[in-house]
Amino acid sequence: MSTSTLSPSEFTYLVGGRTELWGRSWVPADFANGNFALRITNIVASTDRDFSLDWVAVKVYHLPICYPLTISHSGQGNDPSASPTKSTGCFEGEYVQGENISLTGATADAGWKISGWTGTNNNSSTSGSNTVTMPASEHSTSVVYVPDSPTVTQVFSDTVDGFFKAGDNISVKVQFSKVVNVTGGTPSLCFETSDTNQCVEYASGSGSDTLVFDDYIVQAGDNSLDLEYVNTSALQLNGATIQDVTGNNADLTLPTPGAAGSFSNNNNFVVDTTLPVGSIDTKPSNPTSNTSANFTFSANDNFTTSPNFSFWCLRDSGTWEECDAGSISYTGLSHGEHTFTLDVVDQAGNSLNPNYLTYTWTIGSTFADVPVHAFAWAQIESIYEAGITGGCTVIPLNYCPNNSVTRAQMAVFILRGIYGSGYTPPPATGTVFNDVSASHWAAAWVEQFFAEGITAGCGNGNFCPDQVETTRAQIAVFLLRAKYGSGYTPPPATGTMFADVPLNAFTAAWVEQLATEGITGGCGGGNYCPNGSVTRAQMAVFLQRTFKLPLP
Repeated sequence: MSTSTLSPSEFTYLVGGRTELWGRSWVPADFANGNFALRITNIVASTDRDFSLDWVAVKVYHLPICYPLTISHSGQGNDPSASPTKSTGCFEGEYVQGENISLTGATADAGWKISGWTGTNNNSSTSGSNTVTMPASEHSTSVVYVPDSPTVTQVFSDTVDGFFKAGDNISVKVQFSKVVNVTGGTPSLCFETSDTNQCVEYASGSGSDTLVFDDYIVQAGDNSLDLEYVNTSALQLNGATIQDVTGNNADLTLPTPGAAGSFSNNNNFVVDTTLPVGSIDTKPSNPTSNTSANFTFSANDNFTTSPNFSFWCLRDSGTWEECDAGSISYTGLSHGEHTFTLDVVDQAGNSLNPNYLTYTWTIGSTFADVPVHAFAWAQIESIYEAGITGGCTVIPLNYCPNNSVTRAQMAVFILRGIYGSGYTPPPATGTVFNDVSASHWAAAWVEQFFAEGITAGCGNGNFCPDQVETTRAQIAVFLLRAKYGSGYTPPPATGTMFADVPLNAFTAAWVEQLATEGITGGCGGGNYCPNGSVTRAQMAVFLQRTFKLPLP
């Protein structure tokens, strides 16, 4: 018995003895290794003789199930090539299920491009290569070619980012995916600029991939926190054509506003034509005797959310100076009329010019009876500016500097010196002093003067509100208690400071401390005049020095 390996065109035969086998059938397991024994019986070679073919060695070839793959394209380009060109055991262009097939060499004609595939593992690919896994059926795959129309890749400007006011220029450019030619009309691009959109027209760039438009010139009323075109359709042809060199019309769809490639994404332009609003917040009184002037000012913007301003100040006919701190002070001003002028400039350069903010005031004597060179003029002006006095008459405005100070007036002077011009004492009861009823004009001041421990009255339960004999000795006590409180005790006296204030004088320590603090220099000739009365002019000096009020 002999065997040999069969190829599809070969066979092997076996010769053996006669058997009594009568035939059989087969099951799949018989074909496990591709070889099995086949007995054929009852073969009749002639009518007069029986033959039996005992054992036959057979090799079984399993032919694969193959499915055809159709490769094509749409549009203008070539079919891709497949690798491998077939599965083993299959005809050309046929593949078994699961075969991974590479598709390569898809190339679009001029003016066309690959937009995708069908029947592949990656239909969204725009590459010239792809793959397909063969299914258990006939299959078709195709590469899709479409016209390669120019598209807008970005809208941008060469202008530096910043803030822009009316009259400022911003350049505008539109870039395409490829070179384009502009023919016919004049394309335009419109921007969102508040109530009225502003459009710019095409200027140059045909034959390149970037079209240049006229500059956008900011108009009065234009406002934008981040300048952007109106929408994705803001680029209009207006009868023109924009095509590539093969004649494909450009797709004019712009990047979504705010997205990559959009004007606002590439640039940061704040268009602001809203004028700032300024305010002079602090200024000197008018008229005033003060030869110094302090101004504070501020501004706001009804458009931007976080505005920044620069301030410019001008006094009289001088020179403009920057005053960005929001305040400015002038000293040593001459008597007469003065004018302060303020300009506010926002980030875009919008200015109040020519409608500046101005304030005019006059420096002179506040009181008709206290000229500039009069005794205590500066101190009288000082207590007036501080709100301690309003004078003694209104029309005309007088101070009555030579009048003596009554005890009631002194209570008002000193309490305002302590607490300021806005101070109002508690309501009077009318029960503190016998001679100060609740209806007295200074009752509340007198009773608070007592409550502060500054006075105990003039004796016998009285205050003597209209008495003008408030002495210089008494005023020393009043002023120091007002300054330091009712519990204050001055250092012991020496008796050597003033000739008329001996050591044993009842107010000697108070008078000497008043001089030590520079509140008084005496009345002249080395004396203090402790029993002398106090005029309203002298009272102004005492108050200004005690409470260290600023002088004009």
